[in-house]
Formats: sequence, structure tokens, C-alpha cells
Amino acid sequence: MNKLVKGGLAAAAGIALLMGGAGSLAYWNASETSSSGQIQTGHLTLSADAAGSWDVAKLAPGHTATYTQVFHLSVVGDGIEVALASQIGTGGTLPTDITQSTSYDIDGTAWNGTDTKTLNEGDYTVTATVTVTFAAGATGEMDESYTPGVVTFTATQQL
Repeated sequence: MNKLVKGGLAAAAGIALLMGGAGSLAYWNASETSSSGQIQTGHLTLSADAAGSWDVAKLAPGHTATYTQVFHLSVVGDGIEVALASQIGTGGTLPTDITQSTSYDIDGTAWNGTDTKTLNEGDYTVTATVTVTFAAGATGEMDESYTPGVVTFTATQQL
């Protein structure tokens, strides 16, 4: 056989192989679907169990009065950082020589409220104590009346 015939046969065989293989080339492939479930947000709620109360009605210089309020704090979601705050007398300002501070107790543990506290999911009892102090030696506030109005307590998630 001459070289030209051999080359033509080889070329024809190569083309035939390529043509026949082009239609049967396949990659293995499979797929499956899966339910992804749900993602749900949690919450942080604060509700008063009952009305708060003052321990005294009249202040004299050097004395204090305390307002106690019990709350239910509900946390849904783990590791939520919470800060507590209070504001008394949202309808006015405290008279001169009278100051206010607030402390908290959460499930029997003292907490100043301004530092954040990491809480896991659950229900907590928070007792807030607002202390109003009439400075010793004050002379200008005799027989003054002050109506604190609303006492606002706030639970805030910190980032």
C-alpha cells in the first residue's frame, strides 16, 4: 500500500472515531433537593408584674425614698447582651438637692444595669429599686411637692 492510501485510511478512521464518540460523551451528574427548615428571630420583652410602690411619702433632708418595681424579662435567643435603664419623672425635673439612682436584681443577683449582661434564652425576674435621696443640710425645699409621674424602665439589646 502506498503512503497516500495509508494516510487517507488513518485519517478516515480518526474522523470516524471522533464522529462516533462525539454523540456518546457524558459526564456523570446527580442532584437532590433538601428542605432548609426555618430561621426565626427571638425577642427581648420587659413587662411589669404589678404596680411599683414608694416606701415613704414625705422626704426630709438626709433621708431617702425607694421605689420598687418587679418585672418579668423574657429572652428568646441565646447570648443576648442586655442593658437596663430607668428614668423617673418623665414629666418634670427633680427638685434641687434631690438625686436619683437605680439598682437592679436579676433572679437574686445584684446588677447595676448599665453594664451589659449576657443572658441565655429564658424568663427572668428583675427587681428594680429607684432610690431618691434628699441631700442632708438642704434648706430650700420645705413643703415642695413633686410628682415623679411615669417611671420608665428599658431593657436594650447591646451589640
